[in-house]
Order: sequence, then structure tokens, then C-alpha cells
Amino acid sequence: MAFILADVLKNGAVTERLIRRTPFLYDPIRSFFIQMQGAGREERERLISGRLRSILAAAKRASHYRDLNLPEQLDAWPYLAKEQVRDAPQDFVVPNLVPPSPAATGGTSGLPLRLKRSWRAVVAEQLALDLLAEKADVHFPRAKIAILRGDTVKDPNDATPPFWVFRAGGRRMVLSSNHLRKQTAPAFVDAMRGFEPEILSTYPSTLEAFCGMIGEHGKPIPSLKLVIASSEVLRPDVRQRASAILGVPIFDHYGQAERVNLATSVEDRKFFFSAAYGVNELIYSHADEEADYYEIVGTSLWNTSQCLVRYRTGDLAALPKGSSDEDVREITLGLRPFQWVAGRASEYIETPNGVHVIGINQIPRGLDGVLQMQFVQRVKDRVEIRVVPQYELPESLKDRIIRQARMKIPDSVALDLCVVEAIHRTPSGKAPLVIRELP
Repeated sequence: MAFILADVLKNGAVTERLIRRTPFLYDPIRSFFIQMQGAGREERERLISGRLRSILAAAKRASHYRDLNLPEQLDAWPYLAKEQVRDAPQDFVVPNLVPPSPAATGGTSGLPLRLKRSWRAVVAEQLALDLLAEKADVHFPRAKIAILRGDTVKDPNDATPPFWVFRAGGRRMVLSSNHLRKQTAPAFVDAMRGFEPEILSTYPSTLEAFCGMIGEHGKPIPSLKLVIASSEVLRPDVRQRASAILGVPIFDHYGQAERVNLATSVEDRKFFFSAAYGVNELIYSHADEEADYYEIVGTSLWNTSQCLVRYRTGDLAALPKGSSDEDVREITLGLRPFQWVAGRASEYIETPNGVHVIGINQIPRGLDGVLQMQFVQRVKDRVEIRVVPQYELPESLKDRIIRQARMKIPDSVALDLCVVEAIHRTPSGKAPLVIRELP
């Protein structure tokens, strides 16, 4: 999963006002979002259908769809896989008078993509953030924001502060997660105290490490009103602990660089899709003792520069067990919540006999004393469990880590516990839970 907030948050105030909040686009799109929020099922379906007509019309101008003679009904269009977009991104680009905004995925799924977004799509994603902040009574356009994600601020070998820079006329403080260590954490806190941010934008893995390093000593950043976590799976235990330490709500913001749909959670186990942002579909994947899992499929209602219709994200949504077709439909319309985003379908350990072990993100739950964890598999019969400890790991905690891992990973796969100072991050700063480097 990769909903990129960085390009929104790092832009200057003039860019935000003229490009991301262009009045003749922003105001009508906001009205559409507000109208959708107050609409029932039939009204939502009508509003979606009206927006979708222009998206499908634009898509038919892209070379991938041009000669397929597809009807106006979305469910008659084929599903679209990441591989198709990766191999021929230009086949989905639609010529427009206004140049598109470039984007790219970080490639954490193994399939980096080159993407384009239309002006309306850029405005719609900014609007979604503005409305999310309003839920915490924060005015996003004027808020001071600290960004602790994957930004390159300075040479990672330079261990002397500052580990941050200021942008957007001083309203954005961009901090380097690559420099976040136990030794540097006090400098991070002191700098943020001086900056006085209202919003902290972060990756869940970075939030977990940051809160583990600063400990529970009262509200460390008094000005802070809201944390927006995105681009990775936010575990419930991380959310609860971070909220207790920072003293503010933690909002989970799900989406992707492809911008085909989004969902937000302002409280644990309650995610709502945004029906105003994209058309949401769910394909049944599997079930376990906790939930039914569906792959998330999306079609943007705003991007007419690169039309990804019925795009299979590879991300999984956890729904209540036994959800009916009617329940699923209401979830896709944003009328009923689903429980959580369970990560990517590709996030698994492979056993020697070819079984894909899923649910790896459940292993770190409740392990006090563990700041972060990562699983690295280079051969099918062995996995390295990398652990960043809060303090020196006692043998009892090491044994518990292995026991919890064994609840998911069978004995046919050997487990090596490795204590590290920091887990591996991709060039975009994300920390994949599972890294598979199999031949």
C-alpha cells in the first residue's frame, strides 16, 4: 500500500493555493464530496454514475481501451493488473490540453509504476486531506505540519543535527526518518516542540519507532492535535500506544499512488471508503478466524489523464466474518465500515512446499519492548526475524517472539532472530514488513 502525502505536504503555500486548491475546481469538487457524505444509497449510486460517465469516456481515448468497444456499464470492463500498467504505462494515458502531474509508486510490491494525474485528481486528493483534518477541528490550509516519512534531508551518515528542513514558508517541517535513533530522538522532540506543529504526517512504522523511543513522559509535543498515518498498515496496538503517548487522535489514511480509491479510519476497526473519491469494488480472497478478506479494486472518479479502470490494488480489506453481498455493496459505497486494511496480498512467507503463509502482520502484536520487526526470506526453509528493541532483549521476550511467529510460520521454516539498530527501508523511506529475496 502507497498513498503519497509527501508531494502534497512539501509544496509551498502558493502552489497549494493555485494548484491544489484552485477555486474554480476546488469549490465544486468540495460540494460533490459534501453532497456524497449526506447521501443515502440510491443518491450515492446516482452521483457515482454521473461522475463515472466522464471517466469511462476519457478511458476510451487511451490506446489500451480504444479498440475494445466497451459499454457504458463498469462491471462489463475487464479488471486491470499492476503488471499491465507497469509494462505499458503510456497505453493508459489520455491526451489533455493541461499537462498531467507525474507520480510514481515506491515499488514496495515489487512493481514500481510511472503514473500521471489530472488537475482535478490533484485537487480531489488535497480536498480529501482537508476534510480529514476537519474531523479533528484542524484547518489544513493554515496548519503547521511536521512530516516524518521517507524524505531525504541530509547524508544518512551525518549523525549531527539538524535532521530536518523547513519548507512552504516555514509551515512545513520535514524530518529525516533515516536519522531517527534512540540517541537522536530527544533532538527530534525538541525541534518539533520549537516548531509547534498541529499535524504530524508519518508512516506507521516510523510512528511506532518514534513513540517507542520517546517513551511515556507526558504529552511530548503540546501543540499537536492530530497524527495522519498512511502508506503502510497501521496495527491497532501501534495506534493505541501512539495515541496514549502523543495525547492526540491517530487517523489512518489508506490509498495508493495510483489514486484509484481511498478509505479513512478515525477509530480502531472502522474504515470507511470514500465514495466521492473513487468507485470501490471488493473481490473475495480468503477467510481466517478473525475476518473475511477481499482484494480492493478501484476506479478514480477524477483522474482523466491516466485512466486505470477496475484496477486491482493487491491490497486486502478485512470485513466482518459472514458479510453478505448486501453488506459488501454498502461497504463499497462508504455506508458501512470494514474492519481494517490487512496489507498486500503479496505480503507472505513461502514454505518449502509452496504454501503462502499470510497474516504475518499479526505476529508483532502485543510485544512490549519491541520497537519494530521485519521478516526477511532468502530461501524457502529459513526466515530472519529482524527486531529493533526498546532495550536489551531478555531471553523471555526472545522466546515469546519465536512463539508468536510459530503461530503463523510452520516448523518447516527455520527462524533466526536478529537484533538490529534499524530495519531496512526502501528508497522512499517505507519499511516493508516482509522482504522476500527468493531465487
